Amino acid sequence: MRRTALLACLMSLAMVVLAFVFGVRQGDAVAPLPAAVPSPVAVQGDRTAELSTAAAALPDPGTREPEDHASAAAMRVPVVVPPPAAEVRDDRPGGLVVMARHQRDGRPAAGVNLRVVPIVATQAAGAGPVVRTAIIRGETGGRHRVATGIALGRARVGPDGTAVFASLPPGDHLLRDDRSGTDVAVRIEPGATAVIEHVIPAGVRVEGTVVRPDGAPVAGAVVEVWPSDGEVEIEALATTDWAGRFVLDDVRAGSSFGVRAEEHFASTELRTDARTEQKVRVELQPDACALEGFVVTGAQQPIADAVVHVGPLHGYGPRGLWTRTDARGHFRLFGLDCDEHQVVVRATGFQDRMTRAVVETPTQFVLEHKPE
Repeated sequence: MRRTALLACLMSLAMVVLAFVFGVRQGDAVAPLPAAVPSPVAVQGDRTAELSTAAAALPDPGTREPEDHASAAAMRVPVVVPPPAAEVRDDRPGGLVVMARHQRDGRPAAGVNLRVVPIVATQAAGAGPVVRTAIIRGETGGRHRVATGIALGRARVGPDGTAVFASLPPGDHLLRDDRSGTDVAVRIEPGATAVIEHVIPAGVRVEGTVVRPDGAPVAGAVVEVWPSDGEVEIEALATTDWAGRFVLDDVRAGSSFGVRAEEHFASTELRTDARTEQKVRVELQPDACALEGFVVTGAQQPIADAVVHVGPLHGYGPRGLWTRTDARGHFRLFGLDCDEHQVVVRATGFQDRMTRAVVETPTQFVLEHKPE
């Protein structure tokens, strides 16, 4: 009997717990329990009485107060996630110091013209036409598309073999000299100055003399070499001395060059051959004319470093004559026929202008800014 009463009490307690659990999960109201679960056998001091009292003390699930969702929401603190910081681009210009020397004898490459040009794109061999195939030292098979006619900076090697570029945009560029046809990759870091060595490969040494038809020497004549990369700009490599003499060191074999001087017609095209040393005698005809003037903006502000190009002219190379404006926007292009000529003027950041001009007449070319 005692065992039977205990089992009945335990079953009653289990039913209470189950009713409470399912009432909470499903939200159903559960009827309140009686104060005591009747037992088939009531025994004074028996454990059955303790269980009945514990069951009566349980809370009534049907009388639970609903949750205050508004209060709970008010207690939630919103977490504000800041947006990722924008990447700061450092566009400070950098510098470049070039120590140039001749490979042939190691002496400083004084008088060599250097340019830094931008790389537009890099592509694998056979991937289509390129503006120029750059031979990069230390790399094989690299082909780089570079912008012709655009130089980020120019410098001339001094007597000590040093050339300095004071301000260049950061990034990967190419260093190009005026005679070897070999480019060197350079990286300009913002706010820093890079120092590199540039070796001029051994080439052809040209010794020449420039004279008038009567044999008199022409002093101050300019000796120019045309680049082989399709650019219009011609590099002036040497100037004749009082005796009309000049020397070109380590020019690449097969290069085209020419000579022109004030009040003389420009020479015909000359070429270097495969010999390591070459001697030439150049005769210039007198009584030529010059084109002179200024290049300015629409607001009459001078444009420095603009290119003024005329050509081609009576055999002076495939690209004619060109010159650059100075800080005042002034130019003088000599060695021309005394006639009217087609002229192309261009400058970085401006629209090219093509027009006609008459020599020996002061000329002003106005360039318009390129639309952004």
